[in-house]
Amino acid sequence: MKPEHTPRELPPMSAEAARQLQLWEDLREQMQKLHAELEYTRLMLKLDVNGGK
Repeated sequence: MKPEHTPRELPPMSAEAARQLQLWEDLREQMQKLHAELEYTRLMLKLDVNGGK
């Protein structure tokens, strides 16, 4: 049985749209790194690695 809707190819992205997409991807990567650093800091505080200093 054939599906009702077949996937269509998206039209080519304009240069401006590609630039915006790259900026969003860069921002997402930066946010993921910051989140990882924050989680590491929270863990270190929870473990009290500095002995309360």
